[in-house]
Amino acid sequence: MPTHQVDTTNLPIQVPHQPAAAGSAIWVELRPDLKRSAVIAGDILAALGKRRDVAGIGRNENEDLALSVAWMRAYDVTALVATEAQRLSPLCLRQLVRLAKEAQVPLWLLHRAPRTDAFLHSLDRLLVHPRPLDEVPQPRPRTPITASRPTLNVTLPAAGFHQFRTACQITLAPKAHDRVTLRHASTAVRCHEVLQRDGATTDVIARLAEGILRTAPADDLLVTDIRALQLAAWHNDVYLKSDIPQLLASPERQLTDPVTVDEALVAYRQPHRAVAVTLAMHQVGVHDIVALQLGHAAADGSTITLSQGRKVTMPEHSARALRALLRTRSMPGVADEAPLLNVPERAISQALNDANADLDIRVHGRRAERHIHPGRWLKKLGLTPLPMS
Repeated sequence: MPTHQVDTTNLPIQVPHQPAAAGSAIWVELRPDLKRSAVIAGDILAALGKRRDVAGIGRNENEDLALSVAWMRAYDVTALVATEAQRLSPLCLRQLVRLAKEAQVPLWLLHRAPRTDAFLHSLDRLLVHPRPLDEVPQPRPRTPITASRPTLNVTLPAAGFHQFRTACQITLAPKAHDRVTLRHASTAVRCHEVLQRDGATTDVIARLAEGILRTAPADDLLVTDIRALQLAAWHNDVYLKSDIPQLLASPERQLTDPVTVDEALVAYRQPHRAVAVTLAMHQVGVHDIVALQLGHAAADGSTITLSQGRKVTMPEHSARALRALLRTRSMPGVADEAPLLNVPERAISQALNDANADLDIRVHGRRAERHIHPGRWLKKLGLTPLPMS
């Protein structure tokens, strides 16, 4: 990859503070008296949105260097622009050039007077090409996606699943009734199809309940979907007993929508943290997370196939975290059967607990660590499957 130099003497240069978007150039300002290239790697990670105030902050310099390369590749960075390059020692300059080559991105060195002779000689030895300022790639700031918890905007009557639609017809205005009826019918059909295909077992019902909870619906939508699940279970010879007040107040209930959670996970520099949290939100326990192998992950980071054949689709930033993880794990001699995350169960459980403390993401590492049975998890939600035969 080429390295370019730009003389910015007497030209105003401002490094953006907002994280760069995927497929964009990233800018970093080189610090005075820089002694180690790992500091530059840390600043590159910060430019990609990795926060220094959350768990897993870098202490291993070699890991920071490897992670900066992996994340740049995962986010399809198009160029690395380093301002105040005259502060670089010859050694740090060579290390920065090597870092850019490993990430396969062009390097732009923006420098200004006063410059040392050693710096100028280093540019000559590295055959750095002089270019004008207007050719320097500009960064595109990342635009956070604003999401909200889905809702039907209705006040539902207190009625059991067998009386739910009748009670809604009596108490709700026509437009509100139509919204509830359409949602209830579509959820009931989907749940019935799954129960018919996979069997009306506790595991399948728990998976359906998890899918309903994962979107962090408001109370009205959550109750509508649960009533639909109860109806579908009833038609498959299972009485799904419910305690709605317990369901609404349960600590097992996710209160943040998946898009917001995915945006928040950008803060972690260690990709295994984002991957573990996303899997835990799909009710994958710590033991199963640790058992995952490199071959279970799609090369583009889009999905992870669990041992039961079930596929977990990774949202945007978690998919990029998985790509970064694969980059750090895929080395010569490492087979597809090698562990994907390559950390012990205790570290995964701690990562889930850290997500709760750092980012207010409820994934309950202690619950996952104990491998609680789906039936006991449902009971925490106030749901109890009772076979009728």
